[in-house]
Amino acid sequence: MATTASFKVWKTIQLGTRHKTADDFRAAFQAAGCYIADGAHDILRSAAFQTAEQETEIDIVLTSVAGLGFQRFATYEEICARARELGLELCSAEVGPQLRLQYLTQPFTHWLHIAMEPVVNSAGRFVIFSVDRSFGGYYLGTRYSSPDDIWYSVSRFVFARPNSN
Repeated sequence: MATTASFKVWKTIQLGTRHKTADDFRAAFQAAGCYIADGAHDILRSAAFQTAEQETEIDIVLTSVAGLGFQRFATYEEICARARELGLELCSAEVGPQLRLQYLTQPFTHWLHIAMEPVVNSAGRFVIFSVDRSFGGYYLGTRYSSPDDIWYSVSRFVFARPNSN
């Protein structure tokens, strides 16, 4: 079975940058030509959305549901539990908007889901951030993610990789 060492750092991103509030991120997105889906606005204005107090770097890992050892599909709860067993961690909610701003070379039709504690949106559904590039451009979106929601083997998730220091 895989271990944390099996998961190579995909990117290192900055947290706790000058963007501290939902309005800061909205302005940064506008300046970068990125879009924020309505559901992502819900997370940005929620109490669950916090930013790091000081600027810091975080190593992140990109893996698929299959990369976590599931052959066909798994629930969000199973995906997160397996990742933790393998030494990975859930991301803070700040990873979503920071990754969107710091990953402007994202390939077309490339969708990434941020493995994080789900937030209840304005419609009462559990959601997580997604970082997308599609026909309309670069987006910070959301995906429904109740603990029992099914994700297929090709779905890709971003996890935090603990520092080995």
